[in-house]
Amino acid sequence: MISALGLMLLLGNPAKEPFAEYRLTGPSITSGKAFLKRLPQPDGGLRTVVSLNFEGNGAKIESRSIGIYDSEGRQTELSLRQTVNGQVNLDLSAKIAEDVARVTGKQGQREVDEAFRLPDGTKRENASTFWFSPTVPPKGTRSVSYNFGLGDLNWNLTQVTYVGTREVLWQDKKTEVYEVLSESKGESFRTLVLPGGTVYEMRTPQITLTLVKQHPG
Repeated sequence: MISALGLMLLLGNPAKEPFAEYRLTGPSITSGKAFLKRLPQPDGGLRTVVSLNFEGNGAKIESRSIGIYDSEGRQTELSLRQTVNGQVNLDLSAKIAEDVARVTGKQGQREVDEAFRLPDGTKRENASTFWFSPTVPPKGTRSVSYNFGLGDLNWNLTQVTYVGTREVLWQDKKTEVYEVLSESKGESFRTLVLPGGTVYEMRTPQITLTLVKQHPG
């Protein structure tokens, strides 16, 4: 699983790889779309690409987030680029090794080149990165780890709990999905996941992503 919305420019040429398309809604959003790729890597890790494009409160916002994870679910590389009304206001990347995130880029008008060490006595391994694709954990399983956020330049404690299954209507058919509860930075949000790992719906306090279509690539 990926965390709330460190999840996030439209994909350059999404037809080359499988991806999922979402409707993006929220109290301050007048229209919006999102696109998500989950790409297994040869080393057993995972590459995710989350792109958002929405309008609200008189602003047009586009953002693209990329995360690369090793076979233990640890973040190894991150990038986040965001534009507001066509102007870049955030363009950051991070390489993470030996429990240190080295961040470079621009945050508004500020040049960033800083290192952030994982808090002592904590861990980065995140088993939930690979839940439901294909492994289904026992009901009630909880994964607790620290993940680095480019949005706030901080290591954040994240707890992800597998709640169980429920039925939804997908493509005019009753479909069993997996329900997951995530908690981070004092907020909680729910995610429903299709067998195979595609997010069906994600509800955070600010936005809701609802699956529209799966593109096979």
